[in-house]
Amino acid sequence: MMLIDSNHITKGASYMSTRNNSHQKIAEGPSQHSVHPAIKVIIALLGVAAFVTIVLLIAHPTGIEVSGEVRDAVTNRPIANAIVFAGKERVTTDERGRFTITLNELPDFFNIIAEGYESVRVPARRRINLKLPPSPRTTVERWWEKWRARKYESMYNDLTKASRAELSKDEFVTVFKEHGRYVIDLHVERAEVKGNRAIVPATLTVRTIFGERTLQEPFYLEKEGGVWKIVWSAERGVTPRP
Repeated sequence: MMLIDSNHITKGASYMSTRNNSHQKIAEGPSQHSVHPAIKVIIALLGVAAFVTIVLLIAHPTGIEVSGEVRDAVTNRPIANAIVFAGKERVTTDERGRFTITLNELPDFFNIIAEGYESVRVPARRRINLKLPPSPRTTVERWWEKWRARKYESMYNDLTKASRAELSKDEFVTVFKEHGRYVIDLHVERAEVKGNRAIVPATLTVRTIFGERTLQEPFYLEKEGGVWKIVWSAERGVTPRP
């Protein structure tokens, strides 16, 4: 019969217990309460970043976005480089006449200006679509461009209602076909505006049998439907005499 040493059995049991515990730790992996120091740093930094973001949002809110479009009141074409003033802030329209601006708060009014146009003031709102009327000077300059191109019927449409009632389109076109070609140049000055009436000083260069002559002939305009129209009559021929 083989005798078994009790001390040997005890040591063996202790060894097996230690081995089993070791395998259990390997299977379970690292302790759930053990966090790598680098991860702690990252968590801390994320917390600081979140806090700073909240503070910035409170101090500088995202604001109110206002957008719109600015067009010509006569041609309906977009107006590029128009300036939209919103209190102390301002923005310029793009080539399509569009703009977008972000404000902390809405002012009472928006002021819109553009070269060659009358300025417009409108109540503040988040969407602004408006049309700027050409200035009296621009109106006369455009009329002269049509004159040079001999677009007499289009010129007639730019007259006031009273002028068109006094002078038919056929009469107007006939006069300009016969005499309009003798006016070879036109230079206009800054307009004098009083309410719905305006005077645009102009210098016309006229070809005569004695050579070229210059005439100081102001243009008279009246505002109708929010845009400027030219006052004309049959007695004036091709010069804007009152």
